[in-house]
Amino acid sequence: MNNEELIGQNVLVHPVLWGDPAEKNGEIGEITEANIEDDLIRVKFDDGKYGFYGSNALLVFRTPDEIYDHLKQNVDNLYSWEFKDLTSIALLLDYGKEPQSLTAMKMVREHPESLQVSMISIEDKLKNAQARQLGR
Repeated sequence: MNNEELIGQNVLVHPVLWGDPAEKNGEIGEITEANIEDDLIRVKFDDGKYGFYGSNALLVFRTPDEIYDHLKQNVDNLYSWEFKDLTSIALLLDYGKEPQSLTAMKMVREHPESLQVSMISIEDKLKNAQARQLGR
């Protein structure tokens, strides 16, 4: 994942972000500029305002396969509503289009208990991608 791949991507500002100068924690926005090297990402929100964030403050989705794997491994430990929500999110992401991804992000915002399983910070996603490349 590089700067250009991040631009245009929808993100969720971490809901538990203390001291957010833009006061947009828990809000969905779109990345308009990214500088991974300096860890500075500019996000535009629906109200036309912008905020600058580090990669650890912005959440993106895990892959649908990662969500399905979690469901398989924890089927006996999940409430039926958790299973349903996570399955719906994974199915929306499987579709692979922006409107469905945005719908899934709104679901996560409305059901924050699914956040930990379905989303990951950009920082961690970048680390995972780098680790996979080194492991090849």
